[in-house]
Amino acid sequence: MAGGRYPDGVFDYKALVTGGYHFVDKTMMVKDICDADGSVLLYTRPRRFGKSINLSMLDYYFNIDFKDGPDLFEGTMVGSCEECERHRNAYQVIRMDFSSLSSSPDTFENSLRSMVSRVSRDIRLNRSKSLDEDGMEALERYSDKGLEGPELDCSIAGMCGVLERACGNRAIVLVDEYDHCFQDMRSEDDHDYLIERMRAFMEQTFKVNRHLRTGVVTGIMPLAKAGMLSSFNNPVVCDIFSTRGQDSFGFTEDEVEGLLSRSGNDLPGVMEEIREWYDGYRFGDVEAYNPCSVMKYLDSRSRGDSNPARKYWDGSTGGGLSPRLISGLDGIALQELKDLYERPGSKIRTVLERFVSYPDLFLRDSDPGLAYSYLAMAGYLRADPTGEFTGDEDELYDVGMVNREIAPAFKSLVARASERGKAVILHLKEHIMSGDADAIRDDLQFVLAGHAMDRGWSDCGRDAHDRYKNVISATLRACGMEASEEIPKGFGACDIYIPGKGREASVVMEIKTSSVSVPETSADVAYRQIVDKGYASEPLDGGTVWVALGINGKKVSVMTPRGFSKTGVR
Repeated sequence: MAGGRYPDGVFDYKALVTGGYHFVDKTMMVKDICDADGSVLLYTRPRRFGKSINLSMLDYYFNIDFKDGPDLFEGTMVGSCEECERHRNAYQVIRMDFSSLSSSPDTFENSLRSMVSRVSRDIRLNRSKSLDEDGMEALERYSDKGLEGPELDCSIAGMCGVLERACGNRAIVLVDEYDHCFQDMRSEDDHDYLIERMRAFMEQTFKVNRHLRTGVVTGIMPLAKAGMLSSFNNPVVCDIFSTRGQDSFGFTEDEVEGLLSRSGNDLPGVMEEIREWYDGYRFGDVEAYNPCSVMKYLDSRSRGDSNPARKYWDGSTGGGLSPRLISGLDGIALQELKDLYERPGSKIRTVLERFVSYPDLFLRDSDPGLAYSYLAMAGYLRADPTGEFTGDEDELYDVGMVNREIAPAFKSLVARASERGKAVILHLKEHIMSGDADAIRDDLQFVLAGHAMDRGWSDCGRDAHDRYKNVISATLRACGMEASEEIPKGFGACDIYIPGKGREASVVMEIKTSSVSVPETSADVAYRQIVDKGYASEPLDGGTVWVALGINGKKVSVMTPRGFSKTGVR
C-alpha cells in the first residue's frame, strides 16, 4: 500500500476501508462492546483522537442494516475473532452526534428535537419493510419537531422498543461528543438548565431503557455523578487513566512503526521526527501518538513537502473552558504552568480529579487541581501516576508537557492568562526584601496550604527538600523574582538565589526540612549554613538578604538577620 492515500477529515469507516486509505486497525474495540451486554461504556479522549471513526466502525459491525453490504472487516483483527462473529450485523443501532446540540438554553430544545427527528426519519427509511403499523406511527410521532417534555426525553427509548419488536434484539445506542454543549457554556445558569435537560434525556435513553443492549458514549471528560454520570446507570468509564480501552484511541508506537513500513515511510529520521512532534500522550499504561497529526504529517510527506513536521492540531476543544480555567488561576499556579515549558523536564505533582462536576468550573475556577485535570483530559498536558498518595488516599500525578506540536498552543494559553492573572501573594517580594520573618512565614504557609501532599513531604529526606524548593521557587518567580536553584556561592551551593537588580539587594535562601512537627531548629540550622558556608557575607546592607527556612509538612519557620518567626500564624 505504498501508494495509498492518507485520510484527512474521513470519519466514515466504510469510506476509510474502501477508499484506498492507509489506516490503523482498531477493530478489536468491537470485543469490548460484545462483552458489555447491559452496560454503558463511556470513552473519553481529547478531540481528534479517533472517537468518531471508531463509532462509525462499531455501527458498520453491529448494525443489521449493513448485513448485506460489502465485507468491511476482511483482513482485520476482529474479522478473525470467532467470539465476536455471532454479534456481527445482529442488532439495530441508533447513532447520535451530540455536537449538533446547542449550548444556549434558548435553542437547545429545538436542536434536541431536530436530532431526534433525524434519527426517527432514518429508521423509517431503512426499516420500513420490517415495521408494523404501530411502529411506523410511533416513529412518525417521534419525527414531529413539536415533540417536547417527557415524550421527547423518552423518544430514543421508544424507538429502541419499536426496533426490538421488529427485529427481536435489543438495540445498541452510540453517542458521539456527549459533553459538547457543555464546552461552550457561558454561565452557571446555562449549566443548571443544560444539565437538567441532558440528564432527563440521558436517563430515559440509558438508565431506564429496557430495550437497550449496550450504550457506547464518547466525550472529552467524565462528568461527576452529581452531574451526568448518574444518568448512565453506573457506566464503565474508560478515561485517559483507565487501562480498559487504553489502545482503542490514538496510535501506539508499534502501530506508527507498522504504518510507516506499510506506506514506505520507514526512512531514517522519520520515526524520530514523528515521535518528537506527535508522541507523548498517555492513556492507561499506553504511550500514544496523535493519530490525526501523524496522518497529516505523512500526507504532507507524500505530497513532496520538505518540512512536514508542523502543528496540525492545537488542542482546541471547541469551547472556552481551557482559557476560562487558566485565567482564574493565581500567579503561583500560573508560574507552575509556565515552568513546564520554560524549564524543560519540569513537572507539577498534584492530585487530579477524574470526575468533574461542571458547576466547579464556575464555583472553583481558581482550583489548580481542577484546571490541571481538564488540561490533561483535553490533551494539553500529560499525566503520569506516581504511585504515591496523599493522606486522604488520593493518588498523586506528575503533570508535564506532551510534545512539540502542542507546546505553542499551551504556551499561548498560559501567556494570555498570565496577562490577566494576579499573584495570590502580592507582597511576598516586599516581605523578603525587608527581612520580615513573620510575614514571610505567613505567605509561605498560605502557599503550602494549597498543595496536595503525600506522607513523603513530612520526612526530612532529599526528595521532600526538593519538592519544597520547587514550590517555593515557582512562587518567587510568580512574584516577579528571578529565582534559580542550587547556585554555587561561597563554599557550597545555596538552595535558591535571586540576583539583585539595580539598587535591589540579592537574596540567598536556604531550606531545611524537619522530621518533627515544630521546625524552628531546622530554620536555625539553615541560617548557620548560610553563615558557615559563606553564601552571603553582607546581610541587609544593600548587598544580600538572608532567608533561612525550616519546614515540616505545611508548617514553616523563618529566620532572617532581622528576626525569627515560629510556626503558626500571627
